[in-house]
Amino acid sequence: MPQQAAHQPPPRVAVERVAQRVHDYFLGLLALCYALAIAAPRAGVWLRDLEFGAGSGVSVSQVLLALLLAIAGVGIDPTRVRESLLRPRLLGGALLAKLIVPVGVVTTIGWGSALLGGVLPAEMLLGLAIVAAMPAAASCPAWTQASAGDVALALGVVVGSTLLGPWAGQYWLPYFAAAAGGDPEVAHGIGRAVLGSYFLLWVLLPSAVGVGVRLVLGPQRTARLRPWIRLAGSGLLLLLIYAFASASLQIVEARSAGERLATAIMLAGVLCVAAFSTGWLIAKLAKASRPTTAALVYGVGMHNNGVALLLADTVLPQESTVFLPIICYALVQHVLAGVVDALFNRGNATNSDEAVSATGVPEQ
Repeated sequence: MPQQAAHQPPPRVAVERVAQRVHDYFLGLLALCYALAIAAPRAGVWLRDLEFGAGSGVSVSQVLLALLLAIAGVGIDPTRVRESLLRPRLLGGALLAKLIVPVGVVTTIGWGSALLGGVLPAEMLLGLAIVAAMPAAASCPAWTQASAGDVALALGVVVGSTLLGPWAGQYWLPYFAAAAGGDPEVAHGIGRAVLGSYFLLWVLLPSAVGVGVRLVLGPQRTARLRPWIRLAGSGLLLLLIYAFASASLQIVEARSAGERLATAIMLAGVLCVAAFSTGWLIAKLAKASRPTTAALVYGVGMHNNGVALLLADTVLPQESTVFLPIICYALVQHVLAGVVDALFNRGNATNSDEAVSATGVPEQ
């Protein structure tokens, strides 16, 4: 027995292996969550309905989403963010594109749908609009590092878009909300959610707490805890996507569930390709280096699903199909990020695994 125990790997090594496996098969696990939401939605619906006390208005899913943002905050190194300020033109261009291009894409899709007689469900367009208004995903620095890119610039886009995104979203998101539901309270609620005490309490505060925890722990202890941080973040995101997908698909008739899901994936794909292409175009126009190009492609292309789900959860019914494009964007953007990573790392297959394992950012 002592000899067997001696051969067992330390807990940190075991957790690191599991976290790496989850990362390697993350796309498959996402697809499994969607399949479970269709085939066995009961547990997911139960989780979405769960609250902290009757009538409290605070759901378990809200708290878990805030925890997800706090975990992502631990992955943000403030010293690297300061480095991004040394290139204000590139950072400013990326942030401007992040604010304008997704809005233009969603607006164009909405106009096209209206000209064709409203072929796309209004709730789906609202879900896509919420994604478009979101800041850069917390995982884009990890993907940037995996592609040997400029992590400091990617972190600057994450922090900058988190601060500026709500300010821009307050002006145009309510219009999509009004068109989708016709309920003025929903439109006003979204306007308040993206710029108000709710955003401060449930989005900025958890993220700031995560950054503060990183500063308190220091670089060495943060590095030791990185496998647990990665595993917790990925596991939370998968659980929440299953819960939100279960509640959203519950109201869709079985015969049309696949059609609605396909529509949501198509919309997410259009927005995702447009956003990634914009990042690449900015890099080409700026004649940026390869590391800078990687940071711009991921920073402009990826959106934070956790924040999108959190904001939508505040003012929309739990069973609304608005959530479908949001949860589908998680799958689409990681598929596209994987393709981009393969293009950046052709001929260097080991670089990606080593780089991603060096970051504690979850797969948001």
